[in-house]
Amino acid sequence: MLLQGQRVLITGAGRGIGRAIAHICHAEGASVALAARTEAQLHETASMLQTNERVLIHVADVTDAAQVEDMVRQVVAKWGGIDILINNAGGSQAGKAPLEELDSEDFMQVLNLNVVAVHRVTKAVLQQAQPTRIINISSKAGKVGLPNFSFYVASKHALEGLTASWAEELKDVAIVNSISPGMVDTISFPKAPGRPGVRSAESIKDGLMLLLRTNVTGHYLHVDELDDVRRRGLDESVALKPINEADFVTQLSS
Repeated sequence: MLLQGQRVLITGAGRGIGRAIAHICHAEGASVALAARTEAQLHETASMLQTNERVLIHVADVTDAAQVEDMVRQVVAKWGGIDILINNAGGSQAGKAPLEELDSEDFMQVLNLNVVAVHRVTKAVLQQAQPTRIINISSKAGKVGLPNFSFYVASKHALEGLTASWAEELKDVAIVNSISPGMVDTISFPKAPGRPGVRSAESIKDGLMLLLRTNVTGHYLHVDELDDVRRRGLDESVALKPINEADFVTQLSS
């Protein structure tokens, strides 16, 4: 199994993409620490795994510095370290409106959850453990614009900037990448008529597995593009795009 013996901390693990990531990592042999704000959801995630062995549950709000420090401290105390950090917690609810209806408080709420909290968790893990891999769960919004989601889009562009910078800064100690699951059925973006492209949270599996195997750092993977690469029989690595090269051209254009 790919992750046998690895210790993985997953934020936002109570539902949706985070729950799917927990299932994937645990099935691959990892010990998984599940973090989220709602205890009942965490227990539901844990109950869906093959066994309760190799599972920790920690209720924590990633926007609260003290709770984050305590979360990481307890995981490290139990397991002795964290090998892989998956920053999945995030959302768009506060910024889902036309720009004239939004205010600075909405903006700060979105940035705090989608950007500042990612730094907060990553910093705590780096200070208390020795992670060798960091994966930030981003969004297609990190590369495009979406009407009525301007704050969310801005936050995901910022997350891509963090990922690219950290990949350079931490290149001697950790592999840092981001992945966009595409349009996934979550509370923030539920399935609805006229949205045929919305996929299940479990569809992140192939992309996540690629990032868990790769030795390249500072890349952005879009799950929709990975699907196209596989259909065309190309090497999966073609779907990995350097975050700091906006005009990067892959074999997909050939």
